[in-house]
Amino acid sequence: GERVALPEALFSPGDHGLSHQAGLAELVRQAIFAVSEDEALRMRFGQVVICGALARLPGLRERLFRELRGVLPAHWPLRILQEEEPELSIWRGAAELVKDPEFRAKSFLSRK
Repeated sequence: GERVALPEALFSPGDHGLSHQAGLAELVRQAIFAVSEDEALRMRFGQVVICGALARLPGLRERLFRELRGVLPAHWPLRILQEEEPELSIWRGAAELVKDPEFRAKSFLSRK
């Protein structure tokens, strides 16, 4: 039924009529390989944070771990992290970021 179709479409969109779309694990793999290995190490590439309301899907964290383990080198570290309230993760991160004076100076224009 629909309870199975939505999570499956996240991982195998081609099986659900969404041809030419990468699944979630493939998108994460592409993001990791889009940067140099040095940069990936600095960014702690082995830590993937799932956030937003979809992060509450039962089994999402475990499934993403399994699928990523299959597409990433075996010796790479991998952790899937999720906050208690994943739908607020982005807001919390943004709230912390704007507290940084250096970020504010680079990112916002002031009209005087």
